[in-house]
Amino acid sequence: MKKCLFSILTGMVVAAMSLPAAAQLPRNPRSVLPSNFQTIKQGEYNQFEEPEIIFDDFYDAEVERFYHEDAIRLNPSLVWPGFGTKKDPCKNGNFETGLDTNLWDGGYGSINNAGVIQYGTFANGIVGGPITSGTSRQTLVNRVMDPNAPIFTTSSPSSNRAVRIGNAVTGWGAELLSKTFTVTSAQSLITFWYALVLQSPMGHPLAQRPGFRVRVLNSSNVDISAGLVNLGNGSNIAIADVNNPYFQSNASGTIVYRDWSCAQINLSSLVGQSVTVQFVTNDCAQGAHWGYAYIDDFCGNCEGNSYNLRLERMDCDRSQICFKYKLPTAGSMTGNVNITLNFYQNGALVGSQTSGVLSSDSIFCFTINPSILGAMNPSLGGFDITAVGNFTINSVSLSPIQIFTAPDGAVPGLNNDCRLNLGPQCCPGTNLVVNGFFEQGNTGFASDYIYQGSVSAGSVYPGRYSVLTDAQAATVSGTWTPICPSQNRHLLVNGITGATGWRSIWRQAIPVKKGKTYKFCADFKNLPQCGFDIKPKVHVQINHIGYPGSPTSGQTINVGSGSCNWTNVQQTFTATTTGTAYINIFLDETGLGDGNDLAVDNINFIELQPVSGTPLQFSMTPFGFTASTYNVSIAALTALPGNCKHFWQVEELDANFNVVPGTTVTNPAIWSSLSTNTFAQYNGSSVLNPLVVPHGIFDNNKTYRFSYGRSCDCAALGIRYAIYGPSPAPMKSSGPQLLQMGFIDEQNNTIPEGTFTAPAKSGVKVYPNPTSNNITIEKAVTKESYRVKVVNNFGQAVRTATFGATETKLELSLSEQTPGTYQLQVVSNEGKVVHTETITKM
Repeated sequence: MKKCLFSILTGMVVAAMSLPAAAQLPRNPRSVLPSNFQTIKQGEYNQFEEPEIIFDDFYDAEVERFYHEDAIRLNPSLVWPGFGTKKDPCKNGNFETGLDTNLWDGGYGSINNAGVIQYGTFANGIVGGPITSGTSRQTLVNRVMDPNAPIFTTSSPSSNRAVRIGNAVTGWGAELLSKTFTVTSAQSLITFWYALVLQSPMGHPLAQRPGFRVRVLNSSNVDISAGLVNLGNGSNIAIADVNNPYFQSNASGTIVYRDWSCAQINLSSLVGQSVTVQFVTNDCAQGAHWGYAYIDDFCGNCEGNSYNLRLERMDCDRSQICFKYKLPTAGSMTGNVNITLNFYQNGALVGSQTSGVLSSDSIFCFTINPSILGAMNPSLGGFDITAVGNFTINSVSLSPIQIFTAPDGAVPGLNNDCRLNLGPQCCPGTNLVVNGFFEQGNTGFASDYIYQGSVSAGSVYPGRYSVLTDAQAATVSGTWTPICPSQNRHLLVNGITGATGWRSIWRQAIPVKKGKTYKFCADFKNLPQCGFDIKPKVHVQINHIGYPGSPTSGQTINVGSGSCNWTNVQQTFTATTTGTAYINIFLDETGLGDGNDLAVDNINFIELQPVSGTPLQFSMTPFGFTASTYNVSIAALTALPGNCKHFWQVEELDANFNVVPGTTVTNPAIWSSLSTNTFAQYNGSSVLNPLVVPHGIFDNNKTYRFSYGRSCDCAALGIRYAIYGPSPAPMKSSGPQLLQMGFIDEQNNTIPEGTFTAPAKSGVKVYPNPTSNNITIEKAVTKESYRVKVVNNFGQAVRTATFGATETKLELSLSEQTPGTYQLQVVSNEGKVVHTETITKM
């Protein structure tokens, strides 16, 4: 057995070994130590492989812990309450006026030998003191150099005060500082600064080392921190680790420190709810190493952080949003960043774009993807944005920097960060019609009517058309009002009446590509006559074969007066071949009477981009398993905007993933309005069976492709699929599994985004991938245990586990994670990444 020795560096203060150092609550006179207490503790001490303290010190600390916990048992008023009284979230956040105990709460207690902080036996209170005192819990400090690390005790030269949590005394101590408040939309992204000084014991499991963590509790005192705060590698915990490149260390490596860093707590999903934010420090679980932290500028900003992200400019007219970023550095290493830009309407996420990995300081500009604009609802007038910078250095992810929060985004209020200014277009994109706005006059189109180039009052004659300005149109028609001030020229047609059919008033041939969907739209306005007024009736025809035949029906144009009071006629067209689309606008000439006069403007034919990304995400839940069959529920994960439609399809596949004839059902009426579909009436046939209710029936031994899609007024159909069935060798399972997922493109080709993976060179095998629930990780027996992490796209560890040295199989559940891609990392105790793999949760 040995007693731990510490290196004493010049100019550094290192606490002496003077256990018990936790300095818990004083002994209650009614407390009685059990007669066998020493025997029990001797047995616990004997379990330590290499004790860092002698038994006498260990025993004294355990006696102190017993009396502390018994004092709370005998007098519950001493216990730290957890969820405190609601306070102003940001007041006294910079501590310049002191540490106000009316605005902050505190507590202190211990960490057990396994590395678990004993929150249930924390005593209540804020207790300050010198750094060398074990009773110093939450201490207001002035700006000086820290005695144990080359960092200042406040976040910046302009900050005169901060709070130190913890002390430089060994023991099993743990301390916290907390604030309880109700989350508002204006204060839903809490920024704070912190610095850490931790002794770094060699050979300890990470869970037993000194550390710092940020916790968020709900009003039921439940820890809901996951995904809300990230101090690096997706975790809300920072642990002493000399191998972490974002820690610096002293010459001997016995102390690691993190200079002042900015971090954020994203509470945007909790607006209106009450929460408690806690800052917690803990000593080593073996009793011989200390750790403490500094907190400053709660509710501040990240300006001045060693790495950063900020909005540079928003050029909404050019669909560009630009960000300036500064990359992290550590010694000679420079990190990188991947920026995610999110788009919202009415507070709902409608799409995201990523920058890709950026490895040099600069400005990055996003050009907004037309498919995202197309999936938006134009009637809402605009959209809001948020952005996240995910920073990494030497394969270690750092605290992300977020800009803005939903639902408001950059500007308070909904749908107002950028306006959807489409001008004379009905959808974003390039208008393929030549001279569709008629600003170039009588060019680019053909007509069965005769062009009249010069006009005077009332002088556009029956069977003729002219391209006129507002002023000219007013001389021709006494009922003329312009479409809108921004459009100057228009097509005016004096329609024939009393004839026997329809004639083309406008036509044009436009190149198209197979599988692409196009949106036609045009504005029409009738020009009423004094008596026997015939309302014009139009028909829009689009095809691949030319300008054939004559329509039998059309849309009557009848609008009231008003400068922008026109009728917009829309139609979608999907090209079945690469070639030409012929667009023809017909006018009915069979009416008896006067009139049949109209104006036409803003003719558009725009290639639509398919819906992609977030709106196509869905969850898949098999259920109702019997010996031979099961049911499936698939749910869209984002709400359907009012301008969009669902698409559902299911079909059986053979062993080569080819469709089995006679098994496909595509978007029947009973499914088309569902956001959650259990495929009622499906029983393996393309003809639905009304007796198969309320859920479709699927065979355990067959393979199926389930597809969910979405189309919108200005976005073509995008489809995402999942293939589910018996898993192939060598990973054969006892029941059906998720085999593949991906997308179906506009030519009906499948584009897999995840499938079974072969064993990697590391000897680690992960399956199934993609998965709807669990993943299994296999390895050979190893010399050491591994740490397994599942990290999301924000760099947050959403699942962690220990993979023992003698274990060969580990199963992790991803049931609580949203569909998407994650990074699986298998890491050695020295921090070396043994295996990494992208996995897909559907």
